[in-house]
Amino acid sequence: MQRPVSFRGQSGRVYPFETVENGSDWIRRAGVALFAAPSGACWRVIRICEVRGREDDIQPLWAQADAASYGGDTVLTCETASPEERRAIAEDLEAGLSPLWASTDLPLAA
Repeated sequence: MQRPVSFRGQSGRVYPFETVENGSDWIRRAGVALFAAPSGACWRVIRICEVRGREDDIQPLWAQADAASYGGDTVLTCETASPEERRAIAEDLEAGLSPLWASTDLPLAA
């Protein structure tokens, strides 16, 4: 069962997210993903990533692997098709939440 969770960005705007169940096809739905670890009654956001909803997009999988290495095993998503809105949400949340990793795309290891 997906649980709704809300996060507030630096602007004060509240964004609704849902926890993703194991085996879900969350990567196929465009939006913003948070990779987080439970911390008592709240969440410690490890990484924020835009998800384009394309099957060939591996950036969200790399972001998920990075976050998991820091304990961020939970995936939370906020769906939105607009690239501009995804970027704005990710930037607002980054500024307000101080995640461990910024959402900027990291180069692949050589």
